[in-house]
Amino acid sequence: MADVENNALTALIEAGADAQSNMYDVELEFADWNATVRAEGFEIPVIEAPTYTNKYHGVGYDRVKTEQTFERKFSMTFRMDAKYGLYQAFTSLLGWHVDPNTGGVANANIDKVGTVTVKTINTAMVAAGNSDGSSYSAAGVESYDNSARTGIKTDNIMEWKFHGCFVTKVDMPKFKTDGADNITFAVDFHFGKVEYPGFKVNQQ
Repeated sequence: MADVENNALTALIEAGADAQSNMYDVELEFADWNATVRAEGFEIPVIEAPTYTNKYHGVGYDRVKTEQTFERKFSMTFRMDAKYGLYQAFTSLLGWHVDPNTGGVANANIDKVGTVTVKTINTAMVAAGNSDGSSYSAAGVESYDNSARTGIKTDNIMEWKFHGCFVTKVDMPKFKTDGADNITFAVDFHFGKVEYPGFKVNQQ
């Protein structure tokens, strides 16, 4: 009996690996330091072309406005390391704009600005049984990397780059007597120039 072809199943298999929401890195590059860290999550600021409606004889038609809806700010939550190193790095950046110890304030963004880059990971990962994974194959994937098992650094495929970032808020640690949970803290950033993937096709 001949096999019956399942086109839907074949299409699903050949679609390859899916992008996963936890496969990303965050690179911080500021005047005095840089680091690659993992934030708890990151929502990329959404850019939108707003519209207005023209009406004539009871018919409406939307047109694009000559402006863009885009908030140049975002927030990230980080784990607190035991030495509070990352926390102190961020509070030192915030301290250039507001200082609770001295009452100091600023009306300029000083020069303590930096770049925050969010990168996806360009790989289809398989938990291979050996270092090169040569005895395994992944359905729908032409090549893959077993970096999840070996810890090998993978290449990045998509990146969102935020330039001229400055810190406007750093959460304080929250202590308690009951329980022993890891501490996290949120940091608010504002930014200037951006580099979003996908839009560069219009910049020939």
